[in-house]
Amino acid sequence: MCRLLRAACAVLLFLPLLTGCADPPEVVLAPRLEVPPSLMTCTAEPEPPALLQDDSELAYWIVDLSDAGRDCRDHLARVRALVAGQAGAEVR
Repeated sequence: MCRLLRAACAVLLFLPLLTGCADPPEVVLAPRLEVPPSLMTCTAEPEPPALLQDDSELAYWIVDLSDAGRDCRDHLARVRALVAGQAGAEVR
């Protein structure tokens, strides 16, 4: 029983040394993606008119609001295309 206990202790003591013989894990670094600064900002959302004189002011505000949203969607689509293009280039 004493020999078995000694053998078990010896195995437990030397077991961590066996991992030192293993190959180091492969490190894969992705290339840095450069996004143009112009795509990092969107047109600011317009403030609603404080006092509406007529329906045309409301309509102009809605159009400006829609334009700001479209600007952000366009920027996001271009960033998405950049990322997809880079991912496709890495696979080749």
